Amino acid sequence: MNRSGLIVGIAAVFTVAVIAWFWTPTPIAKPVPTIAKPSAPGTKPRPILAAAPRSAAGLKLDPARNVFPDSFPPAERQKFAWARVVREVQEMNELDRERFAAALRSWVEVPANKAVLEKIQQINKDFPTLPPESQEAQLPLAEALYEEGMRTLRQKYAETPAGLPAAK
Repeated sequence: MNRSGLIVGIAAVFTVAVIAWFWTPTPIAKPVPTIAKPSAPGTKPRPILAAAPRSAAGLKLDPARNVFPDSFPPAERQKFAWARVVREVQEMNELDRERFAAALRSWVEVPANKAVLEKIQQINKDFPTLPPESQEAQLPLAEALYEEGMRTLRQKYAETPAGLPAAK
């Protein structure tokens, strides 16, 4: 009897707590304070917002702090694109080293892939020394080569059977 009374008491307290939690109103964001704007003598002052919105306050985005990818210089965007390639290659290698090694060996043996790889190596070597205008012009080519190389490597990786014996 004593134990059932304790369980009923705990259930009652829990029920009251749940009801109280749902009963309390949700906090509403504080309204922006208003101040009275001076107006012509004899008229009632108009209330206005104390803090104007950002665009009305005249704030502008600082291009040096803009973090959108297109706002970075071409050299940085090329580094980001290359980092994506390196990250994906590392992920494939970590998933199955033997499979990745076999896929990479067979990928490099294809003359078209070898030509893409040579172009990528040349772009990675020359890109930092180019003027920004030339870098901007070369960036789409670099990204296209990276994507083409990764597309064919992904395809070769998918075609390579898993669980290959380790190379000797």
